[in-house]
Amino acid sequence: MSGLISIVLWIIIIAAVSGVLKRKSSGGSGDQNPYYNQTPPAPPAYTPSPAPQPGMREMQSGTAPVHTGATNYTAGTVPDKSRYAGTKNTAYSPSQKKGAKADMSTTDYLRQKANLDEADHRQEKQQEFRRARWETGGLPAAKRLYEGDSVPQGMRRVACSYCGADNLLPQGSGQKYTCYFCREELE
Repeated sequence: MSGLISIVLWIIIIAAVSGVLKRKSSGGSGDQNPYYNQTPPAPPAYTPSPAPQPGMREMQSGTAPVHTGATNYTAGTVPDKSRYAGTKNTAYSPSQKKGAKADMSTTDYLRQKANLDEADHRQEKQQEFRRARWETGGLPAAKRLYEGDSVPQGMRRVACSYCGADNLLPQGSGQKYTCYFCREELE
């Protein structure tokens, strides 16, 4: 009985394969796409918009005019490359599109990225300084006294009452200080 089943399966498989081969040789596609061998529809004809005022250019969405200076570019026009001939391997100018970073060399890109990272780092340091100043009430932090070091001339050793860290304060100064470690007010 199992032999009969395997023979029937072979016949079905051969019939299916031969049907697929027959369809491919006759030029038909296997998925029977209804749009196969049809010409695509023609795109709509371009109708120019009314001429904008001198010095104004419409945005691609067509909602609001944007002032561009003395030049007047309408949609679909591109300025001459010769205008930007002197800007090769430099950052793109604001008049170029945002996607025009291809003209920027790798070193210029890295330099620009480093400048942005440096500005971010400076801003983060300022925020940290402001936060620390706000938390301590504007009091300066004492200097750290390392274990085994002697107390320098004109300084005195003060232990923090909260964390026990050794701090160095100037002798005879009437100013209050905070602990270098926990920023708790000393004395």
